[in-house]
Amino acid sequence: MQEFTRQLPFIVAFLIAILFIQMMMGEKVTNYLLVLVLAGMVVKNSDKVTKLLNGVTSL
Repeated sequence: MQEFTRQLPFIVAFLIAILFIQMMMGEKVTNYLLVLVLAGMVVKNSDKVTKLLNGVTSL
């Protein structure tokens, strides 16, 4: 929980930035940006994603 509250200002700023991009450039640009951010998060946390997928496949 402490990690979440420490990162909260960045999360709020990111959401506001995405909202402004949505209003200025449209949905298509916003969708590509969000997919790029999601891919970056997966790459950054690839070890955690691998552990999660291994846990799912072993059930």
